[in-house]
Amino acid sequence: MLGTFEEAQVFFPKYLSPENQRELYSELKQFPEKLNYYLPSGAFSQDILQGDGWHGFVVIDFETLARKTISAVVLSNSCDIDQANQNGSSRKILFAPIVELERISQLLTGTEERRADKVAAVRRQRVSTMFFLPEIPGAMKESVALLDDAYQQPLNRFLTSDRRKLFTLSQSAFWVFLIKLSIHACRANEGIARK
Repeated sequence: MLGTFEEAQVFFPKYLSPENQRELYSELKQFPEKLNYYLPSGAFSQDILQGDGWHGFVVIDFETLARKTISAVVLSNSCDIDQANQNGSSRKILFAPIVELERISQLLTGTEERRADKVAAVRRQRVSTMFFLPEIPGAMKESVALLDDAYQQPLNRFLTSDRRKLFTLSQSAFWVFLIKLSIHACRANEGIARK
């Protein structure tokens, strides 16, 4: 996946110390076989950060206009939704629903082997429209964030809602999340010459 640390270091966040960059490199070298996805429960418990999982987002069904409260992953960048960032406009928070992987598996078509291969690809982060989220024992089953099913709501409505934090991604999982989000939203190699 990555060459030498010196090659990879060019792409790592500059706010990380050299020691933290080496730790991130070491963890990413083990991906996807092994990756610590979550920080300990309670870390950044009051902060709303990009990649965080929360319960308390509201979606409105386009056909029926029914409202539903769901769990989702924050897609908005952390600075734009920081409560201390007062930019004078009515800010929105962008999010992607979290769905249990078992439910996704049940919707797949084809042979049992083909469905198993698709689920394995999701777990290895090889499906660009889904970000795999491993189980959190007692809190969340294996799930995915549906990157191609984004919603938004006013940030102030989310801040004043009955909400509960599900998880905060570790540094290495956040890095994988950013790469997945970038691949999904920004295809620089789309193969179309726009002349």
